[in-house]
Amino acid sequence: MSLVTGNVIAEVLAPSPQWNITVSSKSSSSLETLNGDDVFSMLILIVRLDRLPSFYIYTIVLPLLLINIIGLITFLVPLKSGERISACISVLLGLTVFQIVLGDIIPQTSRTERTPIILAYASMSFFVLVAMCASSVLMVNISFRPCRVDNRTLQFLLFRVLATLTFMRREESRIDQMSIGTDSSIPHHPENTRVRINNRGDVNMETMFYIDATCPSNLKEFPFDHTDCFFFFSSMSIPNAFMVLVAGNVIAEVLAPSPQWNITVSSKISTSLETLDGDDVFSTLVLIVRLDRLPSFYIYTIVLPLLLINIIGLITFLVPLKSGERISACISVLLGLTVFQIVLGDIIPQTSRTDRTPIILVYGSMSFFVLVAMCVSSVLLVNISFRPCRVDNRALQFLLFRVLATLTFMRREGATRIHQPRGRSDTRDESTDDHNSGSAVTDNKSAHEDDIDTSNELVANMLDRILFFVFAVCHVAMAINSSRIFNRVIAQEWK
Repeated sequence: MSLVTGNVIAEVLAPSPQWNITVSSKSSSSLETLNGDDVFSMLILIVRLDRLPSFYIYTIVLPLLLINIIGLITFLVPLKSGERISACISVLLGLTVFQIVLGDIIPQTSRTERTPIILAYASMSFFVLVAMCASSVLMVNISFRPCRVDNRTLQFLLFRVLATLTFMRREESRIDQMSIGTDSSIPHHPENTRVRINNRGDVNMETMFYIDATCPSNLKEFPFDHTDCFFFFSSMSIPNAFMVLVAGNVIAEVLAPSPQWNITVSSKISTSLETLDGDDVFSTLVLIVRLDRLPSFYIYTIVLPLLLINIIGLITFLVPLKSGERISACISVLLGLTVFQIVLGDIIPQTSRTDRTPIILVYGSMSFFVLVAMCVSSVLLVNISFRPCRVDNRALQFLLFRVLATLTFMRREGATRIHQPRGRSDTRDESTDDHNSGSAVTDNKSAHEDDIDTSNELVANMLDRILFFVFAVCHVAMAINSSRIFNRVIAQEWK
């Protein structure tokens, strides 16, 4: 019997809302059995599926492009408007939420040669937007930090060369005074089973198996975990003396490439299985299939975004306390991390066994705790910087403005606060002068209020630097605790 190609009925290929289906090729061929005894006629029908892109253009491509444009437009927000950082972080939060849409719509694959270009574009957009937010924080910090450029060379470089390059040549007049701030079964299809017996008594049976198996997995090192699946094949009706199962070759086409796993047959073992009463021994074939998870998809959608969110949270400590954006920036990052927990809950396999809890999940939970502590500390520091308080105790002055200021590299600012005269005594002394009493009391009151404001701000800035160092150490400790994941991420990216 020979199979000959005919015409495909058009009504079978009904229009699909997602695919354009066409028959690209039809050919007749032959297929030889494994032992070469028979040749069978085979018909090959190649159906081409072209994805219709309109839905994905309107829900992925265009919104992603617009988010990037909005992120770029945030650079037009003035630095001292009080909205620059919050605008940038809000766009970053929108892109973080958009990652959920990508994870639900885009087919998941971790094979680098098949990674969708739009997914790579979204990941690069995340990196660029994080860099834009970090640069905005630094520029706002510079704009609020008092600093004067007196070096002539640096003045010429900044206000002549750089001003010309940035079309701000008119500002060069500031050169002199500018200040910057498993269920397994064999299908009951007889046509899938063929038995051949030769004159030597050898029996050759080819059977197609459909196996739905569940294999235990240790998710500790997700997404770099692997699983070994054990498949036992035994004939419990024919003893070992009459039939021995021998391992052969696994047909390569059965193990088709998976977008999530690298599947290999690590071992094939022929052994025997004894019944419970010990009366019979049956031949058993053990097939060990190793599944190595492909990590690329999870690196770009979980590991790297989580790391970048932590970096942005740490950078919020560079926002000046009196800029009016410190708390809103920190809470926006916390909100972004809260939304990111949805991604973790949907993508990471769920397990409650403590010895198999994924390291990256523990890292995400610790990041949440640290970021909450950072927001609380930012609220306290802003409260201190705006609360009027004067330090008159000499021992406390020495501890704050000499010891603590030296540790935080602010000794010059702290030295001006140790020997400040007390406002009360000055007022009392000045008030005894009848001729200048009115002006002296007014000037002394103004100096006293300025001293209170600057002392509070100085104490808050010193505590700000100490907490920045403490939280930086916490992030380093979390990274060291998760070093098995990050080391393999680096090795994966450099491969």
